[in-house]
Amino acid sequence: MTVTVAVAHLPQEQLTQLEDALFEQGGSVPTYTVEGYFSLAGRTGRADAFADRSWIHTSSSLYTEPGTAQPVVDAVRAAVAPDAKAPSGSPTP
Repeated sequence: MTVTVAVAHLPQEQLTQLEDALFEQGGSVPTYTVEGYFSLAGRTGRADAFADRSWIHTSSSLYTEPGTAQPVVDAVRAAVAPDAKAPSGSPTP
């Protein structure tokens, strides 16, 4: 089994475009500490989270629901933006 993790530090305009696109697709995850989304395509789960100006992406066939990806999202978020929280007004509390 493979777990893919990627982190990108992007300009705010690009982050906003990504956040908006994922929001429109649905799959908001209220249990992620920051704004986060989960989707399942075939046998691959995909989790995306936004911590400060970082976009965290992870995918794996091990992810069958948002909670199975959460330990990876939490660990990466703690490493790249330990004080990040979901912004007020965010769909993810």
